[in-house]
Amino acid sequence: MSIHDSFPRIESPQGAVVVGVDGSASAERAVRWAARLASARHRPLHLVHALALASLGSSFADAYLDAPAVIDALRAGGRTIVDRASTIAAEEDPELVVSTELSSETPVATLVRLSEVAYQLTLGEPAAAHSIGSTAIAVASHSKCPVVVARGDTRPSRRPVVVGIDGSSVSETATALAFYEASNRRTNLVAVHVCNDFTHGALARHAPVADQDPTRCAILAERLAGWQDKYPDVPVQKYVYLDGPREHLTEWSTRAQLVVVGSRGRGGIRGVAIGSTSNALVLQSHCPVLVVRPQESST
Repeated sequence: MSIHDSFPRIESPQGAVVVGVDGSASAERAVRWAARLASARHRPLHLVHALALASLGSSFADAYLDAPAVIDALRAGGRTIVDRASTIAAEEDPELVVSTELSSETPVATLVRLSEVAYQLTLGEPAAAHSIGSTAIAVASHSKCPVVVARGDTRPSRRPVVVGIDGSSVSETATALAFYEASNRRTNLVAVHVCNDFTHGALARHAPVADQDPTRCAILAERLAGWQDKYPDVPVQKYVYLDGPREHLTEWSTRAQLVVVGSRGRGGIRGVAIGSTSNALVLQSHCPVLVVRPQESST
């Protein structure tokens, strides 16, 4: 039996909140965030630790990795991590239905697979603010369901939900999910529209449209009207800026409990799965960020 056969593939419960855990402090904050969400939404919680052994299938090390003692040690280390995560989840809600999984796949492959049936994926923040090829970015790029990167202050608060709106189709999906989140969290929604993707201040001396331009504000209000009719309990504040979507949304994240963005916006390049604004927020947001891919919504 190979080491890969010794880690059976487990499907998470349908509609579960799935969390990738690795024993880090950021992953433990992600577990607390996800446990509170699962409890509030009456969803099961699925905790998964990926050992990234599938890529070793053709390596010279397989002869050693097949040794029972090594396999047992790998299992024991992974089990310690998921058991600790289960304890943390129980601290948030002792009645929460929790399942666990050890996977031989890479973290990205494991989480993308589970996203096929998950309600939402949750990950801890990347270890470095400018990490290239981070798990969070890769998962947000390919997930089949919304992804939360539990950055910054993940504690419950009365701060608003912030959504970035640029007029793209995925932005419309993000808007729907942002209203849903604000309603469920019983808080305000801040709708931020930035007229273009240039760096903040790049057009200040050249463009005729100013921040809070009345015409642009009216267009934004029209775009939101249907959602405000559906969620009359959600107070909405609207902000229009000339440029700098990454800078403005990052600044708003210092005052928000959640920022919601589409994975790609109006400037998305064909073949690129995650845009520069969502990428920047995954790496730099001061609060949890929810990345929505096209045609996805957890409502």
